[in-house]
Amino acid sequence: MPETIIAEETLDLAGAARLLDTLKSHRGMAVTLDLGSVRQAGAPALQVLLAARSAWDADGVAFTLAPVSGPCREAVRLMGAEAELLGEGGAA
Repeated sequence: MPETIIAEETLDLAGAARLLDTLKSHRGMAVTLDLGSVRQAGAPALQVLLAARSAWDADGVAFTLAPVSGPCREAVRLMGAEAELLGEGGAA
């Protein structure tokens, strides 16, 4: 069963750094990242998510983002990362 990690509401630079530390401690484990409460997600957080997606894919371990809040989904869309992070607009 995947470990659920609940993201902070504000994923600014400091929030992204904390998320990175949390994800590093879960490397190699199946993870569900709950982004349902995220109200703000900046570019550093999205870079952390893209790097995590790549690392988990390389390890062959499940990395799921669910649920994803509207503001977080919009930030992902603005960065053009829907396919990579949300499986939208192309193959994830």
